[in-house]
Amino acid sequence: MDVVQEWFEELPDQCPPAQASNLEKFVCYRLCEGAQPVEGDFLSHRTLFPKKVFRVPECQARAISVYKEAEDLDSVLKLPAHKHKIKVKITLGQDDGAVMKTGQGSHYSWWRSKRFDLVCAAGGRE
Repeated sequence: MDVVQEWFEELPDQCPPAQASNLEKFVCYRLCEGAQPVEGDFLSHRTLFPKKVFRVPECQARAISVYKEAEDLDSVLKLPAHKHKIKVKITLGQDDGAVMKTGQGSHYSWWRSKRFDLVCAAGGRE
């Protein structure tokens, strides 16, 4: 990565990985509590569950899951913890952090920067 970011949360060394890319009009989808996303919808699993042991590297546990394809969230919506959530389209730009393809389907890990602007992202940058 060639742009220095200030990250929303403390990240381990070498995180995000070198193969992560800067964002520019990265359209993706995320499950949120409501149609109008709030700050709490954009927290990593590590922030939400600080003591939990995850089966992924710590760097990935500190990322936020997003999907390039909305239909890839259909299987996630079947899980009890997510049944009540809504698919929300967001558009991320360079100030919002870095992403890397991880997991199955169109799953990406997004490392959120401190400059992420929820209003702009949820409104869809042009």
